Amino acid sequence: MCQRYPVFPLIVTMLFMLSDVVKASQPADQAGAHDRASQITITGRVIDLNDKPVEGAKVTLYQLAYMYAETLSLPTIKIIQEKNAGPDGGFSITVPQHGDSYGPNYIVARKEGFALGWAMQMRTDRAYDIVLGEPRGLAGDVVDEKGQPISDAEVGIAFIVMGGGEDWRILELPSFLNTKTDKNGHFLFVDMPAEATCELRARKAGRVTVDTLTQRTFGDSSSGLNIAETANGEIRLQFSPDQAGIKLTLPPEARVEGMAVEKTSGRPIAGVKIIAGADQMEDGFLPPDPVTTAEDGTFRIGGLVAGRRTVQLAMTIGQAPEWTAEPVEVDLKTDEMNSGIRLELTKGGVIEVLVKDTSGKPVAGAGLNVRRVQRDQCYSGRTDKNGLARIRVPSGEYRVSEPIQIGYALQRREQQVTLEEGETKRVEFILNAAPWGRARGVPGTP
Repeated sequence: MCQRYPVFPLIVTMLFMLSDVVKASQPADQAGAHDRASQITITGRVIDLNDKPVEGAKVTLYQLAYMYAETLSLPTIKIIQEKNAGPDGGFSITVPQHGDSYGPNYIVARKEGFALGWAMQMRTDRAYDIVLGEPRGLAGDVVDEKGQPISDAEVGIAFIVMGGGEDWRILELPSFLNTKTDKNGHFLFVDMPAEATCELRARKAGRVTVDTLTQRTFGDSSSGLNIAETANGEIRLQFSPDQAGIKLTLPPEARVEGMAVEKTSGRPIAGVKIIAGADQMEDGFLPPDPVTTAEDGTFRIGGLVAGRRTVQLAMTIGQAPEWTAEPVEVDLKTDEMNSGIRLELTKGGVIEVLVKDTSGKPVAGAGLNVRRVQRDQCYSGRTDKNGLARIRVPSGEYRVSEPIQIGYALQRREQQVTLEEGETKRVEFILNAAPWGRARGVPGTP
């Protein structure tokens, strides 16, 4: 089963890319000048529905990070800067420009008594009006497999959309829009915009994490998420303020424990990252984050859905790890520990993928997938500043798919590679600039 981790962050990345296309209106040379600037200035006003200033509203610039380190199930966020809106509702934020950042940034405004509001920051100098409307409640319940309430569960807004056309906005900030259930399993968000729709995430120790966005994205539901339509503001998500009967069910977890060893000698390997259950996203459940093996090579992973699952090394983005290993399939039962798993590590081989544009310049930040022919197993990578990605894999036959990068045309090409233990083989791709990317000045366009 292909690891889903590299795919999940791309949901929002692709949506942000499509939003850039919808919203962008600058000539390519002007956008390029902004992209090269060492800093950007974000100004604007926080206003209410009557166009009156909302003095004292807290304005926060958040930055999301995707695909830079271990492939965690969720992106990470950090606060870049916070300001309070002035008497005229105005704010100004000046921040460094990070040319290698591919995740969206958000400017979020909040004040008690108002619904939250936000803008998607486009990495160029620009003024924004952020409107704070009347707050609405978004409430529901978290229950176990028997329908009994689960107290003290963490519930978060996994994804929220609002508006349409040029005013279409998304917001995804893990650990920002979170609340806890009370003793009756009830949760409540008090400052939701009335016109917003969202997907939810719920978790608690000892149980499987439910994420309705993954369910719509990877599941077989007829109401599946269409990224292109969502980017145009044409799809309402499942949950909205004042909606009745929202219920999230958290099943009890299954657990695994085992040891990572060097295949030839059997010696324990410490400090490697292990994942399990990546395929459970298809059922709407988030896999647990990777764990790191202890000094004696042992590991333990919880939060898994019962059934046939795979234990394997976690992939890394941007570097070739020291080890690779054949995945181990295990049969898991609810609320039980499956012990004795042995993950055998080898050096394997390395597939190098060099990515250039039509002028011969390297394409940095391109994401790519390598699929093993003998089994349904995928590996992912991301090119560095030299346009090179190095992916360590077990020996075997592989298909390398056309890399993907914002501003370049999508072409369904692939190359085949056969790799022996200890070998390094290189393939090259040349990407063509997308017509809309060159004309619109989308980030990543040369």
